[in-house]
Amino acid sequence: MVRAAEKALGTFVKRFETDDARRGGIGVGALLVGLLAALVSVPILIAIFADGEAGQLVAALLLAVAIAGLWWGASCTRRYFMTPGEVFRVRELGLVYEHATQFRVIPWDQISHISHRGQNHWVGQMLGWDIYSVIKIKGGDGRKGGRLLVTGFTKDADLLVTLIQYGLEHGTVPPLRTN
Repeated sequence: MVRAAEKALGTFVKRFETDDARRGGIGVGALLVGLLAALVSVPILIAIFADGEAGQLVAALLLAVAIAGLWWGASCTRRYFMTPGEVFRVRELGLVYEHATQFRVIPWDQISHISHRGQNHWVGQMLGWDIYSVIKIKGGDGRKGGRLLVTGFTKDADLLVTLIQYGLEHGTVPPLRTN
């Protein structure tokens, strides 16, 4: 059932669902890699600092893998539990964002900007970093501000980001052709 607030945004354009299973799997995998790298790097770091042994580069690389794995794993698993069933729906005059505990209707003029920080290479594509766009929502006048995150875990995320950018620039989005 489409809510009246959503209908007020005009014609439906496209629905974009987030792959929760993939996000959760990547999150757990990244946490495990980060923990393993941390466990391996600790004895190496102790040996380097206690005995003055060589191996700073290996220790630094292991520590970097540990930090990145723990950070990305924690981020993915947090979003897995906090935003289950995440869906973006683009309508002619705005964006609808929904997950299990939240429903937001966001007209284009309520989005201040969208930033793009994706890393489109094989590692980025594998980990969901290929698309990493932050949508900044205006606040004030009793409205809820904040931000939304679109990652490579959302199906057709590149098209979603393109439509949002178009909506910001033109105040509307064209209907998509369904060939």
